[in-house]
Amino acid sequence: MHLGVVLNERYRTLRQLGHSSVGSTYLVEDTHRFDELCVVKELIPQLEHPEQLQKIEELFEREAKVLYKLQHPQIPRFRELFRHQKRLFLVQDYIQGQTYGDLLKIRALQGQTFTEEEVTQLLKNLLPVIAYIHARGIIHRDICPDNIILRHSDQLPVLIDFGSVKQLATTGTHPMSSQPLTIAVATQLGQMGYAPPEQIQSGIVFPHSDLYALAATVLVLLTGKPPSEVLEVTSLRTDPKQDLLLSPKLKNLLWKMLAKNGHERPQNAREVLEILKGTQSQPVQAAVISSDPTQATLVVMPSVASSSSNGSSVVATPVTPVTPVTPVTPVTPASAERAPHPSPITPANSSLPSSTPSQLNSLSLSENNSTMTSTSTRTVNPLNGCLGKLMLVLLLSIGSGMMGWLAGKTWLDQITQGHKSSDSKTSTVFTDNSSSKPSSGISDQEWQRKNDLQNRRLSLGINSQFFYNLVDQVYNSEYPSQQGKMLTNKPEDAEWREKWDKIAAQLLDKLSFLSEAARQNLGQYNQAQRDSWKQQVNQLHLSSRALYDLADATFFYYFPEQENQDFIDKPIGQVWNAIIYSKLQDLDSGKIYQKLELDEQQLATEATGRLEPGEGNAYVVRLSAAKNFKIQLQADHDTLFSIYSPTGKNNLLEDSKETQWSGVLPEDGFYELTIISKSKQPLDYKLTISEDNSFLKPNSN
Repeated sequence: MHLGVVLNERYRTLRQLGHSSVGSTYLVEDTHRFDELCVVKELIPQLEHPEQLQKIEELFEREAKVLYKLQHPQIPRFRELFRHQKRLFLVQDYIQGQTYGDLLKIRALQGQTFTEEEVTQLLKNLLPVIAYIHARGIIHRDICPDNIILRHSDQLPVLIDFGSVKQLATTGTHPMSSQPLTIAVATQLGQMGYAPPEQIQSGIVFPHSDLYALAATVLVLLTGKPPSEVLEVTSLRTDPKQDLLLSPKLKNLLWKMLAKNGHERPQNAREVLEILKGTQSQPVQAAVISSDPTQATLVVMPSVASSSSNGSSVVATPVTPVTPVTPVTPVTPASAERAPHPSPITPANSSLPSSTPSQLNSLSLSENNSTMTSTSTRTVNPLNGCLGKLMLVLLLSIGSGMMGWLAGKTWLDQITQGHKSSDSKTSTVFTDNSSSKPSSGISDQEWQRKNDLQNRRLSLGINSQFFYNLVDQVYNSEYPSQQGKMLTNKPEDAEWREKWDKIAAQLLDKLSFLSEAARQNLGQYNQAQRDSWKQQVNQLHLSSRALYDLADATFFYYFPEQENQDFIDKPIGQVWNAIIYSKLQDLDSGKIYQKLELDEQQLATEATGRLEPGEGNAYVVRLSAAKNFKIQLQADHDTLFSIYSPTGKNNLLEDSKETQWSGVLPEDGFYELTIISKSKQPLDYKLTISEDNSFLKPNSN
């Protein structure tokens, strides 16, 4: 296809991004959306008879409806499916970034691969996305480094190229059906080495099939070798000379995910995520990790979908006496084609776990350690050797005992005392791992209440750690006298535990109105994401002012006590971010956004709408400077009306209760109008914009 061609009278091709047997992928401009960049995938069905194209198109449309429902910030939004010259085209959002396959090639040129910390962070950031699609009955089928993009704006992985579409394009088989229309060319869906045996042999896939491919992807990023070579060596378990320098938990987790028998793998992404929470740790110079898969495990409070490191890791060290571990130097490429190279991920500071006998085979002392032995020949005192061994046994015994005590204490604290936030010591609903009632202190009624709260939170997909912190914040605000006090299971604290649970229930009610994708990211929103949202809303000729107007309306409707408060960096600020994200999706879909056009003859336009409490709508209209206009809002209840100028330097109204403006316009360009409901009941409104030559007095209200 020639560049510059306009597809479907809308998409102007700029350059080819890729090509495969399925078709080509192009970067295009959407001429109907202010030349916004997006991706068009050309899909060429391999059919024996041309008349079968219509049936394939019907299946594509059915699949497109499924993809369209995927509303997740780490999945490119599906836009449109159309047919052009006997070819099918699929339109999706353009993601600015580089694939992990490209990033690995850059590192390979410098003799580097990805570190354990980086792939662990990748797993933590990507597993919630995989859980999201699996919950909707969708299997990706083609997870590999080339189908994961590291997004430039927020450094989060984005999952692209769903294999179900490729299956339709190549075989004419719908992924939900076992009946092919025709199979003109035998097509292997999923890349060899990444796809699990059941997918290669029969084409049947399950959620754990994606987990197999994800583990293979991680191995490739760690080793820089093709997946077939890595898996043939089976370096995870049997070959100590080529053993990967990994912590035992991550090593065992990857091995389970790569089990040939699907029943032996973790069955869902959430299960992997829970196991992963204890895998990342700080490198330990003095420890050499055994290939024995058995190790002690601490029971810790899960923090589903967290994007930060919250543990420390033990990195395997080659069995070489008196050789300190050398940290991997971060790779910084001179240039990147689509996005900057990812910054190395540094684990959070935390204390190192005690080593157990199964973890510690020998000691390798640092050069800076005053007890390091010399490599030169010296006389060894047998008594010293015996005493040294005795001391080692004692240290290991004490370390093991401490590990057992810590594990038991951690478990008891979680069950009987709950989570302790940084600014309070309130008791929360028991952890996700708790399944039995403590022996004393909690009545059956209270236990059931807490169980119901936990089930509601899990069903909403809200991160536990974030939720506990949020409830603590509101609890401390409502009952400042209780801040810093520990809620125990004693009868005298029953009243306060009930108050805490009541706040938790109220917050779950309020958070339920958010979209599922918005809820799943609570606790992870940051400034980088807000900056990317500003760029996205600018494509609609709207500013962040208008976006925040809409978000504030909903946020302060549900949380009026936060008005005029500094909440951005507090847990409640995450809710505000989630609302912004939801509003952006509604704007992009046209649900709360409309671009108005002036009638050429009457030089006027109007719009009507209905607003629920706490809701708002946004409009843009292109107007010329130095002309006299009248802008009027008719509403039957309280509203806030804003009219922002194209540059934002000459705004006409800002969060005003005034419903009319007239005068000479100060600027050329797109004016933004937001209408916000302050009513406690639904309201209807009518917006009218017209050129007004009845008087020429400027800026008259």
